[in-house]
Amino acid sequence: MAVQQQLSGTIVVIIIAMAVQVCIMLVIVVKRQIMRFAIRNRRGPHTHIGQGAPKVLRRETDRQLEYVAYIRHEPKPYELEADGRNYRVLALKELRSLEEEIATYSASYLRPPCGNMRSFFLNCIHGPLLGVDTHRIHLLCDDYEHARHHYENFDEVKFKAFKSRIEEMREAIQRNRQRKPFPSPLPPSTSRQKKAKVRRKSEDKAAAASAAAAAAGERAATPATPDSKAAMLVTTTANFGETDSTPV
Repeated sequence: MAVQQQLSGTIVVIIIAMAVQVCIMLVIVVKRQIMRFAIRNRRGPHTHIGQGAPKVLRRETDRQLEYVAYIRHEPKPYELEADGRNYRVLALKELRSLEEEIATYSASYLRPPCGNMRSFFLNCIHGPLLGVDTHRIHLLCDDYEHARHHYENFDEVKFKAFKSRIEEMREAIQRNRQRKPFPSPLPPSTSRQKKAKVRRKSEDKAAAASAAAAAAGERAATPATPDSKAAMLVTTTANFGETDSTPV
């Protein structure tokens, strides 16, 4: 006879406790995973914006909300009571006034907010800063970065040198405003020239084809006279090398 062993009450309680503990751990893990996926979602576990609105309106709302991340704003230099001695702030104000003068030259020369100052001035060489040496522009940008970001002292001597370069740029703007050169005097690219040549050739071919079709239509509309038939026959026999060119 097989000995039948029965589980004691202590073992049953331990098994039930372990099962309850495993269920609690599973609930905690599932809840943490759900919260993690909800946080990773860009809108979060909230109601969709524009829910119940027309589809076109919801798409426009989403497009404008996604564009918010690309908005940039550059604040103006702050005002201080002792601005006369703060040469860093004075340098920033002088450079901002130079940007405003460049903008008055042409609306196409506007630096975007938080844009690179050095690349902006280099792009203005073919317009308001035409004739200014690039080395002078690099020196101006170096002084600007020194006044804004460098830890060394920016004293009155450095500010005077910075302002002299600013005045040089202003004189160039005034000089170019009088003669008003083209904003981009660079020659057109080779690809544009090739496209223009191909377009011109296609137009010439189309004109030649239309002229040939018009001439063929005129010949078909005009009745052939005996003299014209004889002339055509003489020409044909002459092309084939026959000696006798008299029509039959």
